[in-house]
Amino acid sequence: MMMLSILCVVLGLISVIKPDSCLQQKEKSLISNIRSTLNTLEEDLANKYAGCQVDWKEYKNHCYYFSSDTETWNEAEKICRNKGGYLVQITDSVENAWVVNILRKAVQQRMMGYWMGAKKAKDGQWKWINDLSKVKYFNWNPGQPDNYGGIEDCVSFWRDHNYNWNDAPSNITFHKYGGVGYICEKTRV
Repeated sequence: MMMLSILCVVLGLISVIKPDSCLQQKEKSLISNIRSTLNTLEEDLANKYAGCQVDWKEYKNHCYYFSSDTETWNEAEKICRNKGGYLVQITDSVENAWVVNILRKAVQQRMMGYWMGAKKAKDGQWKWINDLSKVKYFNWNPGQPDNYGGIEDCVSFWRDHNYNWNDAPSNITFHKYGGVGYICEKTRV
């Protein structure tokens, strides 16, 4: 509401100032400042109603945040909750392909993988941490999940597996070949 009031004041000032070939430098500077303020207000309004915040990518009615920070699965999940979302919950092959495409194109290659919100429950089923529903769509790399060492209970997109899914221990942050980032998701406003 405050931005709208400011916009009305600025528009009022513009209507009072009539362009004239004889305008002095002071008036020209004022008009330039008003135009700059209007551009800033337009950008702010566009961002406010765009749906996803800056640094989030939009897909269908959700926003996704691709972090290059290395975190454990538990820390990544907390960070996503603090951002108003959750670790990404992949529901079908189309969404999975979209996420993998982003990972291949835009994300730093120093990362070995990116956490998603699937975790192995005590009953041995893979569940989404967001709503505790069973994972119905899978894109495991061949031979996965393998629960290597009996401690792999979380899922990531793994670079060496062409970003297919891989089970990994929840406490790793940095693999000898690179870090493990995370992807947050939330419903678009």
